[in-house]
Parts: sequence; C-alpha cells; structure tokens
Amino acid sequence: MAEEIEVTQDKSSSYKIIIIIALFILLIPILTVAILYNTNESFKDTTNNVFAHIPGPVGNYFRSIPSPDEQDELKLEIAKYYIGMDEDRIVDKLLILKGEDEDLYNELRHIMSRENPRKMTNVNERLQRAFLQDGSLQRILEEIEQDQEVFAIETANYITSLTLPAGVKEIERLHSAGEIGSNELGDIFRQFSEAKAADYLRYIDDDIAQQVRMQIPSNFRSAIDRNIENQLTREAQLMNKASLYESKSVNDTLPLIGSDQHHSIQELAFIYHHFPTDRGGRILSEVNDMDFIQDLYDEMLLLEELIATRDGKTRHLGEAVTFYRNYQQKVKDMVDVYQRMDMDELAPLIERMLVSNTIIEQHIFSPEEQIVKTEENLVLDVLRGMRTADISELMGQLSTPRAALLSQKIYRE
Repeated sequence: MAEEIEVTQDKSSSYKIIIIIALFILLIPILTVAILYNTNESFKDTTNNVFAHIPGPVGNYFRSIPSPDEQDELKLEIAKYYIGMDEDRIVDKLLILKGEDEDLYNELRHIMSRENPRKMTNVNERLQRAFLQDGSLQRILEEIEQDQEVFAIETANYITSLTLPAGVKEIERLHSAGEIGSNELGDIFRQFSEAKAADYLRYIDDDIAQQVRMQIPSNFRSAIDRNIENQLTREAQLMNKASLYESKSVNDTLPLIGSDQHHSIQELAFIYHHFPTDRGGRILSEVNDMDFIQDLYDEMLLLEELIATRDGKTRHLGEAVTFYRNYQQKVKDMVDVYQRMDMDELAPLIERMLVSNTIIEQHIFSPEEQIVKTEENLVLDVLRGMRTADISELMGQLSTPRAALLSQKIYRE
C-alpha cells in the first residue's frame, strides 16, 4: 500500500514538472512577443494590422489603434494647438502631461520647438524653473522676477512720460542698444493700456513690433489690434471729411476747422496734414486765436515725427498763413485806395486788371504745391472788400458783357 502511494506521488511530481516546463516553454514566446510589442514600434504596428483582420470585438479593438503615421499626425496637431496658447497655459499643460506620459511630453516639446523656436525657448525656461526644488534657488528666481517686474514698470512709466514720437524712438533705441530684449519688451508692453500699446505697436519698427506680439497674451494682442483698427477707421473718416471741407467755401469751412469745438486738436492736425497747403493757409489766416494755431502746429509736428511722408507740412502751412495774411493786408490797403478814386479813373483800371494774367504774388512749396496770385485775383479780392454802393456804381461804368463777367466772378470765391 505504501509503495502504491509513493508511486502515485512520484507520478504527481512528474506531472507538475512537465506542466511547469510546458508553461515555461509557452510563456517564453508570449513574454518575448509582449516585450517586442511594447518596445518595437514596427513589430507593434505589424501585429496590430494582423489582429485588425480578426472579426468581432478583438478586431474592432485593434482597428481602433492609430498607426504610427496617424499617431505622428495627432502629435503634430496637439503640438500646433498647444503652441498657439499663451506661454503660461503651455507650461501648465506640459507639466500635467509630464506627470502622465513623459515620453509624449518630450516628443511634444520637440515638435513644438520646431513649430515656434522662440516661444518654446521661453516655455522651456519656465519649465526648468518649475522643476527647481531647492528653496534658495527658487527664492533667487523670485527676486529676479520681481526685479524684472520693477524694471518693466519703471521703463513703461518713463516711456509714457514722453511724447508718442519720442516714446517710439526710445523703445527702438533701448532695443537696438541691447538694454531690453524680447522678454523685456513683452513685460513693458503689458504695463501699457490697450490704447497706448496700440499707438506704440503701430509706429515702432516692424521687427520689434513682431517680437512684442509674440511676447504678449493673445487676449491683450487682440485688444490692441481692435484699437489699431478703430484708429484706422477714424482716420479714414477724417480723410473723407477733409475732402468734404475742401469742397466748401472758406466762410463755411472756417467754423468747422478754425477752432477745436468740432474736432479735437489731434483730429485737426490729421485733417490739415491731408488738406491742400494753399487751402489750409487761407482758412487759418482768418483765425485770430494764436494759442489755437500754435497748439495745432505742435500737434502737426508730432505727427510729422511719426510719419516721414508728412515731413515739412507744418512749416509749409505756416508759410501759407503768413502769405495770406500779408496778401490780405495788401488787399485791405488797396480797398481804401480804390474807394477814394473817381469811377472814371477806376473803371478802366479794373477792366485792364480783370484780363491780366500777370503774377503779382507767388510762393512755391514744392513742384506740386504753390500759391499764385495774379492781377485778376487781386482786383476781385479788392472789389469783394469794397462797399456795395461803390461796386454798383462801378458796374455802371463797364460794358454790359464786362459787367456781367465781373458780377459772376466777384461773387464766386
């Protein structure tokens, strides 16, 4: 009996050994396949393609697994989405991803660096700061950030204390001298109001403006762009008004742009910059408020500093005003003379001057712009200043065709 039990135990031990060996033999290829599947992307893709042809849930599962090309496309899509965010949000997203899948985290950083190297340089710096665990280093970094913030605030306050043209030039100078880099530009612009940032961004050097746009948050950038668009729209409206005012008589236009009651001094500077110099000088020669004229000139000079194509307009306008004031004094003096003359003597003089093209006054601003006054212009302006009774008497001394022509011209500005 004991012998039978011993034989049975021996057989049982033999079966266990055989089973263990068999399992070991089976597990080796299974483990090998599993290791290859998880470490070899080519093998994994091939296996997925094979199992994808199996009908039922198993095949559906493997068919749902994206191919390497599809995974690369998904990673590129995610990277492009991330790189379009603000830097703070990018850092937050990547920190979360690093805790979940460090391989994907590294791949996305690499792809994002290809998409926007400058932006990712800043993001990587912020990530490194986030990984610092040493308290003293962290405190040093915080102090540096505080110093940078103070510098940005002080620089922004200094720039805004200047006129707009001087502020634009100072930003360009600081950047050119290496005193502020791309990061500092973004920090400084974040201290400006949306309207002020729009002014600077519109007029600074294009390369610097592009760097600023990359460093400021997207919502702030959008607000600045809206401000710039509003400025351009308003300027288009002012140009249309300038054209409208040009078509009106001096007497009709003077109340509209001869003071700052209907337009701000900045808007008037823009209008006069787009007004013919001759016309602008004629209107302003009728204005007696010298403080208003000086404020207008000052604002026009600021505009000239911003827009090179406007250079010299203010000086020419001042020359036109002086020309017309001198001319108007001459007209006034001649009105006194003509009104004391006998009509028999005055009538032939007027007839001769009406048909004369002799230039008596001329001022040239450029080949395209000049003021020219002929004897005909002078006599008409003199007659406009004379008494109505004297003009009627003069008309009676002229031939009917000449009187009719004179009547048409004298009441036409």
